Amino acid sequence: MKVIRLAGLVLFLFSLGLFLTSFFMGSYTLTHEVFSSVVKPEHQELLKDSYEFGEPYSSSIEFVNYLKKGINEVNVAARAEQRWSDVIYDDYASALTRASATGAVAEN
Repeated sequence: MKVIRLAGLVLFLFSLGLFLTSFFMGSYTLTHEVFSSVVKPEHQELLKDSYEFGEPYSSSIEFVNYLKKGINEVNVAARAEQRWSDVIYDDYASALTRASATGAVAEN
């Protein structure tokens, strides 16, 4: 009985460790193709100068913060100049993150 309990504990800890490392196995890279397929055409001109394409990010949190920073810069500038039609209200962070993911987890 003790052996079965120990084997179960070892199997559980191995599975938990594998699950937790799967979050860090992928990377995120914003490309022109992904950007143009996800972002609306009217927002592409506003946002294209805010991002460096092809730069890899190892963390989804870091990548999402990078995306939100670019959108926020465009929105702050548009609001300061009172160009209300140029303010971006769409949430592109989740769609761009999902489309930009590469690695073992993203492929499955």
